[in-house]
Amino acid sequence: MKKNRPIFLLTLILSITTFFPACRQDDLNGEVDSLNSLKANKPLSERKKITDWINAHEEGLNLVKKANINLFKANLLYDEMRVESRKNGDDLIIIPIRDGVGEKINLGPEYLLNLLVVQSKTGKLRWSTVVCFLPENGNKRTVLKEKTIQNIINNEPVFENGLFKFLDLKGKLLYQLEYKDQKLSTYGSPRKKGDTNSPNVAKASIQCYDYYLITTYFENGTVVEQTEEYLYTECDEDSSGGDGGGGGSGGGSGNPGGDNPGDSDPEDPEEENDATVPARFVYEISHTNYDNDDLYLPEDTEIEYDGDTPLPPMGFPSPLRYVCMANITYRAVDLSIVNAFTYPMNLTPNNETYLHPNWGQVARVVTKIGESHFADFIEGGHTATFYWSCDIHFRWTYLTAGGTRTRQVPFSHSVTASVPL
Repeated sequence: MKKNRPIFLLTLILSITTFFPACRQDDLNGEVDSLNSLKANKPLSERKKITDWINAHEEGLNLVKKANINLFKANLLYDEMRVESRKNGDDLIIIPIRDGVGEKINLGPEYLLNLLVVQSKTGKLRWSTVVCFLPENGNKRTVLKEKTIQNIINNEPVFENGLFKFLDLKGKLLYQLEYKDQKLSTYGSPRKKGDTNSPNVAKASIQCYDYYLITTYFENGTVVEQTEEYLYTECDEDSSGGDGGGGGSGGGSGNPGGDNPGDSDPEDPEEENDATVPARFVYEISHTNYDNDDLYLPEDTEIEYDGDTPLPPMGFPSPLRYVCMANITYRAVDLSIVNAFTYPMNLTPNNETYLHPNWGQVARVVTKIGESHFADFIEGGHTATFYWSCDIHFRWTYLTAGGTRTRQVPFSHSVTASVPL
């Protein structure tokens, strides 16, 4: 019996080690099945959550607004839903919209539509917008490049060239952005232009307002131009909601819903749309800031340097360029400032060798000392004031004549800028 005991123990151990992995495998299979079940049901739960949320938008609306909301809701492709990320941790839920809807809201068939719903980290649906993309070449796309909407919301490079219109669920244009070569090239939003006695209005007693698309143009992020284009006229007593349609790119496009851009309905469950747009401001200042000796010319020289005349062939130190840059980030819908900051002042040329008619070769080195720069603004306002100050230290080394000379002069600049209204 003693000889058989090791065999019995070995058999028992093998049985136990075989039984428990099998049990563990069954547990793992059960966990995987449970996870797969959750994943399979997630689109269904998200669909109900979003649908219920969209339904809440209809409370107290007129028929025109309800019709546009139902048009979008009935054409959402939940099976193609995807989620991207915002810098602040919000989820960007993106749901494609069926072809043909764009034409029904007065956009061309070339537009690609997606519903964007922003969800907080706690799972609360915050706000939404219908993103309508028109490619630069006019050829309709079936899907946006990955992370396009994420990059737009995060103010990062966008790899789609073309126009993006952002509508609310009622089909009203909130704002539009155009991108070229990964950079923002235009920003446009509809703005009300005072009272008007429109010839299209029969009753002179009705107060009416003209709406214009105000478009700001950017070059490398810097504001360079602004234009306006008539969109539509709206009257106080006009509850019909215009002629329908959504884009409002000008030329008679109506305002679907009959309210002002950026306004909210009393029962609207949407939070304030906090998508932002950056704008850069550049101020170039030209100063000489060097002594008379550096500008001295022989008596027989007829050239008189006045800042605009090209430098003579002999060479003089180039006028110093002080380039002050600042940035304002503002909300795309209501244009309120959320942040503003300044960049260090850029001073050029800071190291230059030139041939002086009297002193021969001269090397000039210019440096900034004790620089300070900042932006002063009120969050929610529309203007910001930028400040720059420092001392400019000059050092001239006379390479031909020998010797050095120094000078220090103060520099300061301030300017007030406003959001491109």
